[in-house]
Amino acid sequence: MPTLHEVDGHGGDFVLWESKAIMIYLAEKCQRNGHSIYPKCSKTRAIIHQRLFHDASELYVRILDIANVAFSSANPVITVQIKENLRKALQVLEVMILF
Repeated sequence: MPTLHEVDGHGGDFVLWESKAIMIYLAEKCQRNGHSIYPKCSKTRAIIHQRLFHDASELYVRILDIANVAFSSANPVITVQIKENLRKALQVLEVMILF
């Protein structure tokens, strides 16, 4: 599990796990030429967060649907609807990459 452990100069510890939380924290904290590399515009940040969390909210759910069918039945049949749901989740990623 990705973990970030910082010790400040005053003896304080900060421990953060979960890769997406670490990425957001580092992006907010990092400075380049005195400016944060993380956008200040809330709409731009919302788009970044949407793309970061798409896998957890949509893609993994669709993959689990298929895994549940595959492992819970002696004769697994993945329905057209389950396949279509996964295709739609993947298609969103393709659109995101284009922009």
